[in-house]
Formats: sequence, C-alpha cells, structure tokens
Amino acid sequence: MSSDIFGGLFGTPARGKKSGSLFAKDDPVILTHDDVRDYNEDNILPQTPETLAKIREWLQPTGYDDDSSEYKKHLSFHLDGTGDWLLSSLRYHTWHDGSDNGLLWIRGIPGSGKSVLAASLIHRLLQEDVPVLYFFFRQTIESNHEPVAALRDWLAQVLKFSPPLQLRMKRILDQNRSLDSVSIDGFWSYLRIALAQLPKAYCVVDALDEMDQTEQTQSFLKTLAELGQSSYSKLKIVMTSRPLAIIEKPLRNAKFVSIRLEEDKVDRDIAVYVQDRLSTSSIPEEYHVVIQRAVPGNANGLFLYAKLAIDSFLRPEASIQQVLKNLPSNLDIMYRDILQEHATRSGMSQDIQILVMQWVTHAGRPLRLLEIAEIINTTQGSKTSLNLKDTKELVRAACGPLLEILPNETICVVHHSLTEFLTGSTTDPKTRNFPILEYGATHNLLAAQCLSYLLSRCLDEVQLQPRKLSFRPAHECPAVVNHDKRWLAAPFLKYAALNWHHHVRKAESAGFDQTAIRRLLNRLLDGENLLKWGALARVWRNYVDATPLLTAIDLGLVDFTRILLERPEEINDIDDAKTHSWALPRAARLGHHRIVDLLLEYGKDVNAFDSFFMPRQILSYGI
Repeated sequence: MSSDIFGGLFGTPARGKKSGSLFAKDDPVILTHDDVRDYNEDNILPQTPETLAKIREWLQPTGYDDDSSEYKKHLSFHLDGTGDWLLSSLRYHTWHDGSDNGLLWIRGIPGSGKSVLAASLIHRLLQEDVPVLYFFFRQTIESNHEPVAALRDWLAQVLKFSPPLQLRMKRILDQNRSLDSVSIDGFWSYLRIALAQLPKAYCVVDALDEMDQTEQTQSFLKTLAELGQSSYSKLKIVMTSRPLAIIEKPLRNAKFVSIRLEEDKVDRDIAVYVQDRLSTSSIPEEYHVVIQRAVPGNANGLFLYAKLAIDSFLRPEASIQQVLKNLPSNLDIMYRDILQEHATRSGMSQDIQILVMQWVTHAGRPLRLLEIAEIINTTQGSKTSLNLKDTKELVRAACGPLLEILPNETICVVHHSLTEFLTGSTTDPKTRNFPILEYGATHNLLAAQCLSYLLSRCLDEVQLQPRKLSFRPAHECPAVVNHDKRWLAAPFLKYAALNWHHHVRKAESAGFDQTAIRRLLNRLLDGENLLKWGALARVWRNYVDATPLLTAIDLGLVDFTRILLERPEEINDIDDAKTHSWALPRAARLGHHRIVDLLLEYGKDVNAFDSFFMPRQILSYGI
C-alpha cells in the first residue's frame, strides 16, 4: 500500500511533515526526588526501575507507544495546516484554558479524521510537560475494545509520575494477585490514587463508539465524565466518537464542551490534503484544478474518501477522465468498487479475497502478512498453487488500499467503517453487491481452519519431554521439547494453537451449527494430539487435567462438553477417585454457567470436591 497518507489531517511522512520526532525510541528517563515532589505530597519514595518494570508487566498494557501503535500510526498521518481551525476555536480554548470545563467531546462521522486529530492533540499536549494518558478504542484489535484495557494502559502511563500509585501496585504484586482478580472499580480506584496527587494531567480517549457496548461501558463513560468534573487534580479529558445516542445517554447529565467536525470546516482541510497529494504526484497539472473540485465535493467531510479517491487517480494505468467520471457517490460504493477491482487485477478469486478479509476483521489479534499467507497456502493451496512468498504478494494486492500493512507486517483495515461495510451493518442491500461476513459463519470457518492447520502434520513434529517425577507423576505438567523454538517452526502455529477455541466459542454463541467442528475436535482433543497441543498451548497445570472433558470445560466449549458427556468412558474417567480435578466445581469456578447446567443435567454432584480436593457446594461459586 502506498506510504502516502491517510486522510486530511493526513500527510506524507516521507516529506518531513510529521508532528515531531516521536518515531525514534525515547531515551531512558530517570526520576529523582525533585522530579516527583510536585506529584507526591506525602514524600513517598519512588520504586526501583526493576519494580516498575514488574508492575507494567503485571498490568499487561497494550503497545500504546510502539512504532506500530494506533497513536504513532495516526500521528504520522497528520498534515501541517489541517485541524488548526479547531485549535483556534473559542470552544477549544474554553476547555483548555478555563477551570470550569474539564471535558471536551469531539464528535464526527466515520472517516472524518477524529483519530488523526486525537493523535495530534496528544502530541501537542505532551509538549506541556505534564502527564498525558491516552487510549484508542478499536473493535478490530482484540486488546483495544474493552474499557478495562484503557484503565490498564492509563495506569502504566501515569505510573512513573506517582510514587503513591507505585507503592499501592507493589503491594498488589507482593500479594501475588492475578490481573483478573481486580475489578474495573478496583482499577478506577488505583487511577484516582495517582490523579489525586497530580497538579495537572490530560486524558485523551479516541473512538468511544468502538468500545464493547455493555453495562460496563455505560458505567465507564459515567465515571470518566465524573473525573473530568471532579476535584481530582486538574484533569482535562478529550473524548472522540461518532454522534451516537449510546454514547450520549450516559453523558446526558455531564457538563462538557462539544465540538463537531462540521463538513464545511473539514472540507477545507480536505482541500489542503488533496493539494498536498497532487503537488507531489505525477498527475499532469492541467488536471489538478478539476480534481481539486471533484474530490472534496464528493467527500462530504470524509478524509478517508479523499484518500481513497486520490489513490485511484495515482494508479499507474489510471485514466484521469475515467476516474473522474466514475467517482463513487459514497464510501460504501467506494469500498465495493475497490474490492471488485483488486480481485480482478490480482487474479485472486473472490472466495480467497473474502477469506483474507475474514482473517483481518475477525482474528483475535492483528495477524502478520506471513501468518495469513501461510493459512491460505495450507487451507487453499489447491486453489492458488503458489509458494509462500507469492501468496504474500497476493495477499498484499487482494484488497488494495483497503488493507494497511504496518512496518512489522501486521495487517489491519484502513478504517473501522470498512469492517462495518463487510459485516453488513451500514450498507444499502440495493447497492452492496458484495457478500456479508456473517459473525457466526466467519468464526466457525476460522475455527475450522485453525484446527485443520494443527492437524495437518503440525503436531507430528512436536516432541513431549519425558516425565521426570517418580513420585506422584500425575502432578507433573506436560512440557514440549524446545517449546519457544517450536513456535518459530511454522508462522501460523502460535495463533492456531492459542486461539482456535475463542473462534469456536464465538461461533457457538451465534448459534452456528457445530457438526464440522465436532469432527475436528474429536481428532484434536484425543490421545497424543491432545497431549501435544495442550503442552504446546500450556493449558494445564498437570497430567490429571489432560482429559478431553476437563479440557473442554476449561475452554468453555459447551457443545463439545455435551458430546463428551454422552460417552460413558468420559464420565468414568472424571469420577475416578484418583482424580481431584472435579468437573462441576471447575466449571462453576470458571463461570461457565451453561456447562454447569449441562453437568447438573447429566447427574453431577452439587457437593463435589473442588480442584483443591476440598468439599465445595456449587452455590458457593455464585452459580
């Protein structure tokens, strides 16, 4: 994909229009007592760098400051001279300079440049040398769509400024608590510890509409708004989102400054962007004026439309007159035309193009180009007859500018609105003319491909270490010879081994028929395959856990648990007096309510022993 820029707050990095030098790794920062004195009225000593590193590791933040992060990516797209109207507006200064308005809500339609604006604001606010917390919600990134993920990132970002927070987090580490043991309210309380000590701080949160929409989300928004209006330091918050009722409702009683990315103002920025792209292009100057009129005129305030339109003019074989004549009337038609065009140009069948988009939009984490190429070669090899290198190039060309390939070769969609187009949530059926990626069917297909991949000789090369314990060998954990090197043996192995069950559960939750998956699970969760996969994925504590039924319960596989419960040999195995990992308490402890119901239906004892060989009523787990 072209390294030119995404969107009208978007520029071309190669021309030196980045907003600063943040693309080099920051030098290490050593904080002294004087550095934190203003943030630390109780004079609590900072923790050691080693302790801070352990706390950050425990928090499991996203790669928020990596070169491939959403922040760095969108900051690189910012074009000087765009967005200045917002920064000079009275409403922005009311929020930034005043003491009565701690909450700024920037609203705009999909593709209007909100994320680029958010990234440029983060960079601008960082120049004030005060803590700036930030998070980019993304439905297409597994780690970026839950509210608790934002809180963990914010704690990691503010940690170095707050010795009181450091001390509190160290105590949690000393208690050997797991991350899952802390509620979202607990994370909010830790954040308040830091904010209470800070004389000033900013928080920028992008794309609130891409959060998981649950009861927890509503609570998150209310708490965020309260912090922006509370006496906790001088915290100023910037939020961006689409103008949706589901976001507006929990903020109804909040006091905030609102700025809309209105079409006329955004169109002026789009004109700057189009002029910038044309000035460095090979397009003859005689066409510049007509393109400068046509693109902003059709963009209707969408930088993304402008970016894709200019890309179409810059194709080597493009006819300027023909592109002008066929400029789509909206973004959905643009998506449809680009997908059809690139399927034809690349020689890729629509089936494989759709498969690429299914992996990009529904994978549990962003996949690398090599990973997608290998799974296509493994499962679709008879249709492509290509080697791995050629398949990588085919994937690159499959969807043209609609897929973005980051420097580490991770692939993502160019914008969340493309995911909405593909899943059918925004398009008019009359103009669509492209298959809808159904949720249940897609996850079922991806689960089947992961399982087929594991069963296609991948596990044959996995070697288990011999058991070492002579006393109570059942309590030894199965292990793989050269475990870490084994991941490197096949590019897609790690994803398939660690994520197939997530896709199975999602397909199940959508009510998709599991007949084909059952056949694959009968092969994987049995005998040597079960031991090798379980040891590779490290899903057990010891050998007594390595049974099909216990594994299905651990993974929350409702349908397959039911199938196993119909087999007498599984019931006998799990009720063996030598086994202390009992099925019913295990399912209850993991919160798998539907499996608990199944086990009770099949006659399991409510008073069964738990996994620590202690009598435990199932009701005590809150079931």
